[in-house]
Amino acid sequence: MKSKWYTVALIVLIVLLAGSWGYFGYHFSKEQKKEKEAVAAELITDPAVKKSSSGICHDKNSQYYANTKNFEAFDNIQLCINSGGRLPY
Repeated sequence: MKSKWYTVALIVLIVLLAGSWGYFGYHFSKEQKKEKEAVAAELITDPAVKKSSSGICHDKNSQYYANTKNFEAFDNIQLCINSGGRLPY
């Protein structure tokens, strides 16, 4: 009789712990999601490299980087060139 009670108590404890881990994990995931969205928004508005509509790749050192409004974003200059872009000089 005692062993059944211990078994039931153990199962209840496991279910409660599993539920609380899921609860806390959900909140951490939400915070991480917001952080990733903020980083993605920054990359979209201020990427490392912008390829203009005329196909010129401007990194942040380019004098035309800030003026380039209609662009495709890239992580680095090589990816921009590989996509068919060219350097401004």
